[in-house]
Amino acid sequence: MGFALVVFVTISWFMTSCNKSEDSGNYEVTTLLVTENSGNKVKLNGLIKGGNPINEGFVLSTSPSPSLDNGATQIVASSPVNDSISATAFVEPNSTYYVRAYAWENSIKTYGNEITFSTGNAIGQSFGGGKIAYILQPGDVGYDPAEQRGLIVADDYFGFDIVWGCEGTDVPETEISFGSGPLNTTRILAECSTPGIAAKLCADYESDGYTDWYLPSYTELQKINQNYDAIGGMSGGFYWSSSQANSSQAWIIYLWPNASPSEEPSEYSKSSERRAIAVRSF
Repeated sequence: MGFALVVFVTISWFMTSCNKSEDSGNYEVTTLLVTENSGNKVKLNGLIKGGNPINEGFVLSTSPSPSLDNGATQIVASSPVNDSISATAFVEPNSTYYVRAYAWENSIKTYGNEITFSTGNAIGQSFGGGKIAYILQPGDVGYDPAEQRGLIVADDYFGFDIVWGCEGTDVPETEISFGSGPLNTTRILAECSTPGIAAKLCADYESDGYTDWYLPSYTELQKINQNYDAIGGMSGGFYWSSSQANSSQAWIIYLWPNASPSEEPSEYSKSSERRAIAVRSF
């Protein structure tokens, strides 16, 4: 009887010790909020205090309580720098995820707190009458960490023979800055609303019931060009911006990755025939 009790106590202590070794250790692990959430890709962040474990990273799942033992996706991070770790994770748009940072050494796994985050739309995704072309980042005008915002390009572009219009007419106060496209378009049409010019075509464009399209500014076109490959389906070439250079010229940008020096953004005569594409904000 006494022998059986000793065996039972010994086994119970051994099992409890094994269970503890799965989720406790000498490291203090904290899961931080995700950043750079672009719909199909996020940056995972965490802190590990107590040294540099042999293995550190994150576990990610669409189900709560992700771990290395329940089928969650393991994302290995590089060694901590000033206790900080980070890693990029590829995710599905419009989904909810659960993530925990971890430290793993000598079969001892230490997990941080669980963070929940939701992804939004992704570059190239059909949305709002066109395709998402750019998602606002910190520092962009209108950026809101609580709400995804960005630019949508139309599925159709306007020909090879579109003129900017208003040649010889000064359109005051058009800007090259991000966010200035809508007002630039309004200002162009206030000076000349000739049918068939770039700004008029964009302002009159309609898709899936959306009518708030405009000719993008110089900087807005640059942002779109950054995501040219991810957007997909766009025809490369020179595109008009809504940014005037002077009374006879306006800015164009060549939409295509790795443009040659002859295809760098430049000022062109407003009567030159180029392409145009309508953009709207969301």
